[in-house]
Amino acid sequence: MQDWLESLAEFKALAVLVLGPDPHAAEGPNDSRSVVAVYPSCYRAAASNFAQSGAFGTAWRLDGGSLVAWKNFSEGSGVESWADEWVTAGALSMVRAEIPMPFHQGFECFVFGGRQLANKAEAASVAWGALSVWPLIKEEMLANYFEISGRERQVLEVMARGLTSRDAAKRIGCTERTINFHVTNLMTKLKADNRAAVIQRACALGIL
Repeated sequence: MQDWLESLAEFKALAVLVLGPDPHAAEGPNDSRSVVAVYPSCYRAAASNFAQSGAFGTAWRLDGGSLVAWKNFSEGSGVESWADEWVTAGALSMVRAEIPMPFHQGFECFVFGGRQLANKAEAASVAWGALSVWPLIKEEMLANYFEISGRERQVLEVMARGLTSRDAAKRIGCTERTINFHVTNLMTKLKADNRAAVIQRACALGIL
């Protein structure tokens, strides 16, 4: 994420933050989200408080809010409570870009900048930078966030093709028992009751 931040030097970016669905929350639309990643790490407390606030998130999504949003924090005029910590840290603006997922879920990328934005076009440029970097960091970021191993990810992918445990074992080159072991672990990690729910949950959380 350091490269991501450095690519936004013209914007005087202070921090980049990714919020995503809480893997421990119940399935379906809800306001539970957590910090997927934040850089620099000194902003983790502010990021966690922001994740727990009512700003953007599911409510914004279900109300038809745009995928890209931006805001300048006017000096001396007061700001929303969720922005207090960021303003204190020197942020004068924020850009949000959303990566939609199935089942009303999504990941939110926020960039907090040390100067105000001139116009909508400049905000769109910052948002486009966030969206273009996402594919490069998604796999490693989500693997760490959801604690899904490479082998478990492989099992998920073959399960999504509708293969039985026996066929999945042949495809991957392991035993059927090993497949079932990984499936059980995935059910626990993704709070799913069965295989179909594992696939649905993995899609909703952006793992697949």
